[in-house]
Amino acid sequence: MRIHADDPWFQSQPRRSLGRRLAERLARATGVVSRATGAGAGTNSPGRILERLSPGYIADQAAALTDGTVVVSGTNGKTTTTSMIRDIMWRQGFTVVSNSTGGNLPSGIASALLSAPWSARMGVFEVDEAVLPRMVAMLRPRVLVLTNVFRDQLDRFGEPDRVLALFREAVGLLPVEATVVANADDCWLWDAIADAGPVGFGVVPASVPGGREGSTPGADPEACPACGNELTAERRSAANLGSF
Repeated sequence: MRIHADDPWFQSQPRRSLGRRLAERLARATGVVSRATGAGAGTNSPGRILERLSPGYIADQAAALTDGTVVVSGTNGKTTTTSMIRDIMWRQGFTVVSNSTGGNLPSGIASALLSAPWSARMGVFEVDEAVLPRMVAMLRPRVLVLTNVFRDQLDRFGEPDRVLALFREAVGLLPVEATVVANADDCWLWDAIADAGPVGFGVVPASVPGGREGSTPGADPEACPACGNELTAERRSAANLGSF
């Protein structure tokens, strides 16, 4: 796409935002071409253009959301939890921008912000654990929701400790007035971010014949994150989640 300096559209744009507007125009065109040619859904390619041409795009657009942002991260449940929060806010009358297509890396979030309605005043974003500190610094959420830490992504992170370190780093980058909402049934997660004074949520499962108390083979964690001694499970809701 070629844009000349004497193009009426070019001349009509405010000088101080001209580079940003050019980047947005090119990003939108990239998304249209991607969908038209069947190369993709156009949910990430516009964001990649914006990341390259306008590195401050995400931070600037997020700062303009006057009702703030909510960020959701964790090993499992990100998409479902984000969808639930988004639906709740819509029903309360908020106009929300969200990466509902599941693009939870910076490019997907930038694409979502690019396509946000003009009336959007709140953001609800699912964020991959690997980029959570970076995105927290950009989005500056009012609420950070952390779902859990499971070992089912060993190919990506190696150990849960790596994910927990990312969560601790992200919490440390939050605005001072932000609230952390975390799974209190995940004792490793809870211990990692306890200093932030999180609001906890959990599950009290119905009694199951035979019980789920005690150790479950293959279920983590079996060692206390605080002292390293063996944990005794009073109840389990799923895998390593429960009361210990």
